[in-house]
Amino acid sequence: MDKRSLSERDICTKLVTPALRGAGWDEINQIREEVSFTKGRIIVRGKLVSRGRGKRADYILSVKPNIPIAIIEAKVNTQAIGAGLQQGLEYAETHLPLGWVWARLGDLSEFVTSGSRDWAKHYANEGAIFVRMGNLSKNHYQLRLDHIQRVNAPAGGEGSRTSLEGGDVLISITGDVGMLGLIPDDFGEAYINQHIAMVRPMSGMKGRYLPELFRSPFAQDQFNAPQRGIKNSFRLTDVTQFVVPLPPLAEQHRIVAKVDALMAVCDQLEASLTATATTRSKLLNALLGEALEPAKETSDA
Repeated sequence: MDKRSLSERDICTKLVTPALRGAGWDEINQIREEVSFTKGRIIVRGKLVSRGRGKRADYILSVKPNIPIAIIEAKVNTQAIGAGLQQGLEYAETHLPLGWVWARLGDLSEFVTSGSRDWAKHYANEGAIFVRMGNLSKNHYQLRLDHIQRVNAPAGGEGSRTSLEGGDVLISITGDVGMLGLIPDDFGEAYINQHIAMVRPMSGMKGRYLPELFRSPFAQDQFNAPQRGIKNSFRLTDVTQFVVPLPPLAEQHRIVAKVDALMAVCDQLEASLTATATTRSKLLNALLGEALEPAKETSDA
């Protein structure tokens, strides 16, 4: 066999795979071939946003399921060894903590959909809640319910498909992409309009880890990447292909608890600043009042 004439794919199938098999690696549980494990770095040039080439490895070897320990890169004879080493350094930049894995949102969800058009004809003074973009939050996932539209939902498929349940995560997918909402368990009957995607996580993923992740710069970069048309838009395929760094369940709970603790500190600081500003304002008003008060006349004895 003339190894100098082999392509990278030939090197993998004729040399690397047999060598791994002969060394006792399990092809089903321990070897993954041609693995894309990132979507590519987001590149911003002025107002233009694009995505670079994703990281792709010829092989990833795992000692246990979802615990990768090695990457193998095959190179043709015309490429220097340094090219493979450089790829290894780039892969290291995208590493995750031990026990974490990269996942796609669609693989973590029971159901992903968006609302239907032309529901204005179903508007009513009473009935189910109709969640619109104005009910989502930009920097959080708490629903804003000061202005609620009610609807009498149509019977049949469209009503069933867009009906919300507790734990559903909402994402705006047109205009201001990446606004969020988390449906509480006691929310009652509700539906969404066409500008919102609904993600129904699998039972093991329900909770606040995903909504907290969606608030992060890592997630917001993904929301803003497509930039289609005059207004930014995010398709359902973009939602299902959303890249999620997924920690073990116990670590998810710890992350959410840490976020809560940090937010509590921020709330205390904000309250302290507000109290200080109020005290300063009262003191200033008192000083101004005293300064502007007419001088009292005194009579000679």
